Amino acid sequence: EPGKGKAYSFFTICAKNYCIKKNQDLHKETLRSGDLLEVDNERNVYAEIDLESYQEVLKDFIKIWSDWCYDNLEGLYKSKNERKVADAFITLFQNIGDLELYNKKELYILIREHSKLDTQYITKVAKSLKVLFYTMFSEYRRTGKIDTTLYL
Repeated sequence: EPGKGKAYSFFTICAKNYCIKKNQDLHKETLRSGDLLEVDNERNVYAEIDLESYQEVLKDFIKIWSDWCYDNLEGLYKSKNERKVADAFITLFQNIGDLELYNKKELYILIREHSKLDTQYITKVAKSLKVLFYTMFSEYRRTGKIDTTLYL
């Protein structure tokens, strides 16, 4: 009863009992067994397989693409500053498995620290690398290889 005791202790006990009940309900839900067809209807197995294969192809492509870009920096960018920024991007791509942040602002800061240049250079190179990346990736997905002579 709310009249007994202090208000703080009453609401604390109510909150504790609510949390206990919620935990018990969730535990019962996880233990609940269902028919195999019922479980499979909730999943989209084809989409999961497609996503896995896409991620594998993307991982392979990033390795090939970043190595190719690094080897051809001089042919891709004439300016020393643009090459510094491109080198920073390629370094990020090569270490993408170690990256724990996916915030655009934080990535720009990392690239700015690596290249020691202003954002205007970063944006210009980012746009050109993006076009190059998607063009080459679509070719790689379609044919399984990259004709590198087309891009220099």
